[in-house]
Amino acid sequence: MNFIKEIPNLITLSNLSCGIISIFILISPSYPEKLSTITYLMMLGMFFDFFDGFLARLLKAYSEIGKQLDSLADMITFGVLPACFFYQLFHTYQPQSYFYFVSIFPAIFACWRLAKFNIDTQQTKNFIGLPTPAMALWVIGLYYIAQNQYFTWLISESSLIINIVFISLLMVLPIDLFSLKLNGFGFKQNKLQYLLLLISLFLFLVFRLQAILLILVIYLLLSILFFRKNNQSL
Repeated sequence: MNFIKEIPNLITLSNLSCGIISIFILISPSYPEKLSTITYLMMLGMFFDFFDGFLARLLKAYSEIGKQLDSLADMITFGVLPACFFYQLFHTYQPQSYFYFVSIFPAIFACWRLAKFNIDTQQTKNFIGLPTPAMALWVIGLYYIAQNQYFTWLISESSLIINIVFISLLMVLPIDLFSLKLNGFGFKQNKLQYLLLLISLFLFLVFRLQAILLILVIYLLLSILFFRKNNQSL
C-alpha cells in the first residue's frame, strides 16, 4: 500500500472524527457549556473536508474509496450532527413541542444530496443545491445569532421548523451556487470566492460567531446574482 496515496483518506477520517466527537459532546449532560467546542470541531471538520480534496489533487491520489469515504464522513459531520443539534435546540428551548421529529430532516436530505452528488457529473465546478457543510454552518449560525436579545425569536418553535424545512429543501433544489474551492490562486477565476472571503473576515471581526448566518445569506445572494447575470448574458 502506498502510504502517500492514503494521506487524503486519513484527512477525510479526521473530518469524520470531528463529527463523531461533536455528537459525543452534544449528547452529554454538560453540552450547553461546550457548544463553542462543537462549533470549532465542526469548522475543523470543514477544513479537513476542503483539505482532503486539495491533497488528493496535489498528490494525484484520487480513488473511488476516497470519494465514498468523503461522502460518509460528510454524512456524519454535516448531516447527522446538525440533525442532533436541532433536536437539542428543541429539547432545550421548546421542550413541550410535538414537532421535534422534524429535526431528522437535515440528516435525511443530506444523505439524499450526498448520494446524488456522487453520481452527478454537473457539479464538478459549481454546486446544485446547498452543500452539506454550508447547511451545518446554518444550524450553528442560527444558534449564535439567537443569543442576541433581538433575535431570540429565531429559536421559537415556528422558526426552528421553518429553518429546518428551508435548509433541508435547499440542499436538493436545483439552485446553482458557486463552489468555495479555489481554481488556482488568481483573482479573475476566483473573484467570487475572494469577495466572499473578504466579506466574511470583516463580518467575523465585527460580529464574531454571530456573523455565520449572515455570511451564508450573502453566499446565497451572491450565487443567485452571479448565475442570473450569466444566464442573461447567454
